[in-house]
Order: sequence, then structure tokens, then C-alpha cells
Amino acid sequence: MKLGVYSDLHGDYDCLRNVHNFMNAQGVEIVLCAGNVLGPLFTHEESTMLIGCERSLENINRKFLEDYDCQFSFKDLLSKIKAKDEPGKRVLGMYAELISKAEEEAKKQYQLFRDYKEGLNAELLAVPGNWDTQDFMKTLHNYSLHKWTLEQVRNSLDIRGYGGYYEEMTGFVPHDQAVPFKVSELIDCLGADGNPDILLTHCPPELSLEELKRGTFLINSEMERVEPTILAYGHSHVPRHILNKKTTLICPGKLGDYRVYRDGEVIDNKKNFMILDLDDETFLKGVSLYQIDSCTSEEIRQVEIFRQNI
Repeated sequence: MKLGVYSDLHGDYDCLRNVHNFMNAQGVEIVLCAGNVLGPLFTHEESTMLIGCERSLENINRKFLEDYDCQFSFKDLLSKIKAKDEPGKRVLGMYAELISKAEEEAKKQYQLFRDYKEGLNAELLAVPGNWDTQDFMKTLHNYSLHKWTLEQVRNSLDIRGYGGYYEEMTGFVPHDQAVPFKVSELIDCLGADGNPDILLTHCPPELSLEELKRGTFLINSEMERVEPTILAYGHSHVPRHILNKKTTLICPGKLGDYRVYRDGEVIDNKKNFMILDLDDETFLKGVSLYQIDSCTSEEIRQVEIFRQNI
């Protein structure tokens, strides 16, 4: 059977119809999306405002810790500040407007993603990334694998998913709307049963490769504990096929038109996705990497084939 894998659309939904049609023609039966469906929710100025508001609210929150021996969410803080008539009301008003805009924009974008999914014959399974909001699980509930295990009876596949990101990424999503990465939830999702066929995450493991130095060892420890046959992840934007002990690590790169920079230079402006070839015993026979030039988005070409026996 064939599995399609893509990640990090960042709101670039125009190429989805082309990619989905290509996967239909290739006979792909399951498509995995490793998160970051949403594009920017704010302008640059609004993102700067969001960061400033959240920092101010954190400072105000620390004042309340003297009276309330616990930590409040920003929504809890809103009611407390209003009740005490603190000067932070103006900041909270700005923050509330940003939250409202983010909610509306996220709903529109998720609906676009759902509309483009209609042309896909394969089953779609997705987890949220650090750019995604908690509306991901509501609007895309039919496709969300976040904190779930799917027993794919027809193909005898055990697929488990956990999204979110372990590190706060300010300026993309309001604090209250981000999808948190909780170790306890990840452990509960994976359970005590070892060796799932596929673990789908947004957060990458921590490895020595340059783009994975900011991954998290929490993924590594769970990967070693349950030993999935395949770990498919996103976030790094760099296509990878890595044999790591009993697990094959797969990163499809980025599908969205989101440029990868290093030291101020554009190092990658390609759109990437992968197709995995599995046999009847869920043995990974090969991985094909496909690319779309941003300037010629109608042309999909195979650029590399990874064989599992190398």
C-alpha cells in the first residue's frame, strides 16, 4: 500500500488540489499531515502587538500571584483584572481583539483545508502544529489524529498521533489558542503497548542534524520506549529519511510556499511531499520524495528515492 505524507502548509492551500490529484493517480490510500495547516493569522505589526500584550499580561499575572497562589490563563486573568480595575484593562482589550481576529481567520483557513480535502480519495489523518489553534480539533475533527490511536483494520495498521509543540512560539498564535504539548498526554496516547506501525507528530526528535537540534528529547524517549516502525514528523521544513535503531524517521519537508532561511539567505523555496511504499506486512520498502517549484506549481517531479535496505 502507499501512504502520502506532507506537512507545514502554512496556509498555502492552492497546491493541495494538485498534490491530492497526484496522490489519487498514484493509488495512495492514506495521507498523513504532520501539522501547521494554518498560515499567518496576523500582520507583522499585529504579531508584534500580540507578543507585547502577552508579556504585559504575564507581568500583571505575577502581581496576582501574591494574592492568588496559582497561575491563571489569560482568560482567567481577564476577569480578575476587570474585577480589580487594573490599568491592564487596555492591554486586555487589545489582546481580546487579537484573539477574536485569530479565531475568525483560523476558522476560514481550516474550512479551506476541508474544501480542498474533498478531492482526495485517500483517508486523511492530521495532527496540529505550533501554528495551529485549538479549533483544529473542532473544525477538522473528522481528520484529527491528535491524542488518538487509529486501528486501520483494512490494512492492519496501528497509527497513533500527537500534535502541538513543546516550546512556546510567540507571535503566531495567541497563548490561549495554542495546542499545548504535554508529556503525560503523549504517554497516554502511546500507552503501554509497544511497536505501533506509525507515530505521527509535529514536533521532531532531537538529533545532531542542524535543523533537529531544537527538537525535543521527549520524542526520543517515547520513540525508544514504544519503538514505532515509522515516526513521521514536521516542523523542520527539511526532507529527511533516517534509520534510527528500530524506527525509520520520516520528514516530508514543507508543502507550503514558506521560504527557509539561514543567515539571511534563502536556502530552500521548494514545496515537498513524500509517498511511502509499504508491503502487506507494513514493511517500509521505499520512500519517494517529490518537489514542486514555487514558480511552476503545476509540475510535480520525483527528485529522490530512499530504499529501506540501504
